[in-house]
Amino acid sequence: MKQLLLEPCFIFILLVISITNTPTCLCEDDARYANCRNAISCGNNNFNLKYPFWGEDRGSICGGPNYESEELTCEGQVPKITINFIRYRVLGWENTSQILKVARDDYWDNNTVCVNGDRNITFDNTQFQYDYDGLVNVTLFYDCPASSPTPTNSLLPPSSVFSFSCGGASVVYYTVQPLPSSYEAPCKIVVIPIFQTNNDSLDTPDRIIEALQGGFQIEWTGNYEECEKCTGSGGECGFDGNNFQCFCKDGPYSASCKEKSKVQLPTMIFIIVPTIISVALFFFCYYMVKRKSSLDHFRFPKYWVFTPKKSIKSVLKENFGNESATLEPLQFNLSILKAATNNFSDENRIGKGGFGEVYKGILHDGRQIAIKKLSKSSMQGSNEFKNEVLVIAKLQHRNLVTLIGFCLEEQNKILIYKYVPNKSLDYFLFDSQRPKLSWFQRYNIIGGIAQGILYLHEFSTLKVIHRDLKPSNILLDENMVPKISDFGLARIIEINQDQGGTNRIVGTFGYMPPEYAMFGQFSDKLDVFSFGVMILEIITGKKNLSSYEPHRVADGLLSYVWRQWREETLLGVLDSSIKDNYSEIEVIRCIHIGLLCVQQNPDVRPTMATIVSYLSSYLIDLPTPQEPAFFLHERIDPISLAQESGCNQSANRSIPFSVNKMSISDFIPR
Repeated sequence: MKQLLLEPCFIFILLVISITNTPTCLCEDDARYANCRNAISCGNNNFNLKYPFWGEDRGSICGGPNYESEELTCEGQVPKITINFIRYRVLGWENTSQILKVARDDYWDNNTVCVNGDRNITFDNTQFQYDYDGLVNVTLFYDCPASSPTPTNSLLPPSSVFSFSCGGASVVYYTVQPLPSSYEAPCKIVVIPIFQTNNDSLDTPDRIIEALQGGFQIEWTGNYEECEKCTGSGGECGFDGNNFQCFCKDGPYSASCKEKSKVQLPTMIFIIVPTIISVALFFFCYYMVKRKSSLDHFRFPKYWVFTPKKSIKSVLKENFGNESATLEPLQFNLSILKAATNNFSDENRIGKGGFGEVYKGILHDGRQIAIKKLSKSSMQGSNEFKNEVLVIAKLQHRNLVTLIGFCLEEQNKILIYKYVPNKSLDYFLFDSQRPKLSWFQRYNIIGGIAQGILYLHEFSTLKVIHRDLKPSNILLDENMVPKISDFGLARIIEINQDQGGTNRIVGTFGYMPPEYAMFGQFSDKLDVFSFGVMILEIITGKKNLSSYEPHRVADGLLSYVWRQWREETLLGVLDSSIKDNYSEIEVIRCIHIGLLCVQQNPDVRPTMATIVSYLSSYLIDLPTPQEPAFFLHERIDPISLAQESGCNQSANRSIPFSVNKMSISDFIPR
């Protein structure tokens, strides 16, 4: 009888527990809506920088379809945007007309036209185009040769050309006169639009600088009408990587928010009805307790012990600290991932690595995803998981993998990426069953990787050193566009910081420069070295075996290519599968660039910006490379060396040898 009287009280306790654990999404605004609701705040301007822009505290989901060229940063209280690797200062933005007023930042910051004149403005492959109304072009001439020191000729009379002294014999010439199509300049040309109103009397240095700093207008050509429909219904605009999204208080919609009544009614029922029932049961329980003094001796059975479930916010706070608020929109429920992968079935498993297992999945909206599930025995561990989320969540570029989200639930640590259908680059280079890569594909892959690394080093909101660039971390999409992946070992350093140091050497031997492998010193030149090794691997189809394995290093790729360079037989290193369909100039230039990247001294290795300029223009002369790191001055037969040393032990025994005047023994990779 007593047990029967206690049951209503147990039910009351259960109801209280269920109400206190009601999902917070029923009581709070959707995290994506809350994140995209805020405009980018930078300085005292009132530009209302929202969709299609993202950056700072606005996540990439708040941006438009061309997120690479729509990211804004706030530098010195000034909003700035990078479009096709040229940084601009934002001078104004009009939502209604989608007109963005910008000025080239390099001419503004230096307050001179004496800048690196090798980058022309282009808006190819972006959602921006010139708003030509009221614009005229200024043409600047750089690096005019001694044989033709001025750009003037019969098509460009001297009276229309002005000069700007850059110190010494260096002079920049400029004109506002349109150049005839038949005009051939002996100099490098940079064309910058200015407003017609700033076109008067540009005959002095101060006036040309003032005109360039006045900027010009470009138009965002995306579909802003769909955003207006969304904001008109109370939503905030965004893009999920494939489609426009209208983020509303109760979640995302494809076009606009639903009417409030349709949203609030089920929510109110879910909250009010259990509340009324629980209040009634409370009074009933109170009445029964007063009547039955025997309840004083009651103890809860063990199975009634309740441990409150941690909220999503608290889990994120524990793992990501102050960054948790910006990462909340990327959190996935485990149930969604189980449904997408058929409960992580073997049929959906597409790979396995040091991180754990990789699965292919399909979300309810049809998006294909790749899921990396951290194994408990992973060598990378939770620190690399956190690092990858914190780094790549803030990066968006055509040549980087796209992080869709992550999951921290039921002790699982899972990363969700946009699915890339082709395998990694190492499969196409080294696998015995590999398909053939044409020279055109290889050249484009080299250029794409270079653009991705340049973005990490110079044009993202963070300065990122990847530290583990290698072919297995380069994924290829359906169009063979390279995507840099695996940011678990990446390090973020200050924009103005040149290098860092660590006692924990991680990465992959064969792609590490000596200053990092031996002393833990890393800088952007670490990634440059790794990129140089990859260039030579892509061209030759041969893998660079670890410089720390003396039984193999006699045939090391860097030594092999350097000998061919000295013997002027570079085309002999080309992968035999390419045959005759290639550009000899491109092949030799790429090998030259690769050797510049793997030089022993990091100070003489080129920056990624310089490398991209080398790849973009054959007019730029390349310096002569110095001897590469880990170069063997004499070919060594490891078997003979072992016999001469009386070594009858295992082939894995360390045999010291000398490269670049350094003695090296075996190292153990992670």
